[in-house]
Amino acid sequence: MTFRILGLRPIAALLLAATALAGESAMKLDLSGLTSGNPPWEKRDRIALLTSWMWDNGPVLASRLDAGFLAQLPRHGISTILRASPNGNELVAAAENLIRAERPTIVFLVLGWKDICEDEFRGRAPTAAVFANNLAQMLDVFDRAGVLAVLGTPPPKNDRKVVAGNVDEDLLEAYAESVRAAAAERGLTVCDLRKEIIAYNAANNLADSETGVLYWRNGKFSQTGITLATNLIAKALGRAVATSPLMPWIPILDGGFTGQVDVPIVLRHCANPDGVEIRFTTDGKPVGPLSRTYDKPFRIGQDTTVKVLATSKSGGSNHSAEFRLTDLEWNHAVKVAKPKPGLRYEFFLLSGDRQRLPDFLTLIPNAEGVCPGFELDLNVDNKAIAQMQLQFAVSWRGFVEVPLDDIYTFHLSADDGARLSIDAQVVVDNDGSHLDSIVMNGQIALKAGLHPCELQYYQRHGGMAIRLDYESAVLRKQPVPQAALWYDPAENPRKREAKTEAKKN
Repeated sequence: MTFRILGLRPIAALLLAATALAGESAMKLDLSGLTSGNPPWEKRDRIALLTSWMWDNGPVLASRLDAGFLAQLPRHGISTILRASPNGNELVAAAENLIRAERPTIVFLVLGWKDICEDEFRGRAPTAAVFANNLAQMLDVFDRAGVLAVLGTPPPKNDRKVVAGNVDEDLLEAYAESVRAAAAERGLTVCDLRKEIIAYNAANNLADSETGVLYWRNGKFSQTGITLATNLIAKALGRAVATSPLMPWIPILDGGFTGQVDVPIVLRHCANPDGVEIRFTTDGKPVGPLSRTYDKPFRIGQDTTVKVLATSKSGGSNHSAEFRLTDLEWNHAVKVAKPKPGLRYEFFLLSGDRQRLPDFLTLIPNAEGVCPGFELDLNVDNKAIAQMQLQFAVSWRGFVEVPLDDIYTFHLSADDGARLSIDAQVVVDNDGSHLDSIVMNGQIALKAGLHPCELQYYQRHGGMAIRLDYESAVLRKQPVPQAALWYDPAENPRKREAKTEAKKN
């Protein structure tokens, strides 16, 4: 069992906090809902809690869920991930970013009032109709990716009638109705946090209190509130998996292969796969009653779009999905006589207000040198640059060493824009001005050894971040280690300047 929390500081002391705060009523933690109804949990399940409603309280809640999985399903390696969601006007981007970054099999989505506000200080928020449309588009993203969505309704915010500009309890209730309607239409499970918490407050004479059961002070959940929310989410997760819609899936990492590959189609969270008929096409056409029936893996040897339709033989349930499989060519390693650890970097101050990466060949570096890896802690005054809100760019060049012949997926997280090239091919393009770190990924087939690489980055304003992870069929996802990064001391560092002058002339 592993627990990872993304975007938050480790707070181990809170993970051990289990005693009730003074004056709170005791509530028993009950995670039996995770296994009630014998849901077909799978060892590869990764559950993402997508919300900032639990931003300060999520570590405790998620760790309790992980402990529940360990107790209820001791042979399963289920992991719980916590991701903060942006606002209700950017739900599709949040869904796509989560899938690229973490590949969850299940997402528990709950939008609190901070998620829904576009900007809580300006008080803008989508209408209920706009929110419903954004939610539908987000669920379409999960649907196409074969991810099971579990929907939570926005909980009450008792501490004041108007919680942010024009967002009040009446509007939160309208959003909750949109969530319930979307779940009913798609056959998804609802965790009605709003209804349950309001009912608890009423039953315990807390309806007119300053905060209700959920909050204690400074936005922190009370221990009773955490326990109540955890119990409700556990029941919803168990119920969702036990009644999961048919979810076809092709377990080929990010769809990349070389040469020929046998393609399996599996059903996630299906207790009776024999009761399901799977039909598919490989020519881009929609699946119909005369399409091929899946009974065993099929072989492909070129770029292929596989469309799948899973239908219950007893009727009343079906689900479609689409998968793009890409035939990749091998890139051979290069020989470097005497490589040294690290990367060459060049640092550039930028003029104007840039929305995208600059053309680096037209720039003269303000600083350059060698650094251990892809880092922003260079021999420049980052603090002064941040205080002056100067825009800048960095280019790291060298070689990345891979241990095996394999297809590698590179995950590039950046705030603001970045681009990764390997063997003179753009592998990940994550360009543009970002409000926060955004993850993009790409695949490349690499033979074992050294491969020329360049990572370009620029900072426009606000936060700054750069991170590069990689993985393969045999290599777990991890940051590209500094031990895998090299540069060639024999390379002429002025070669690039000659290119710059040639381009100017």
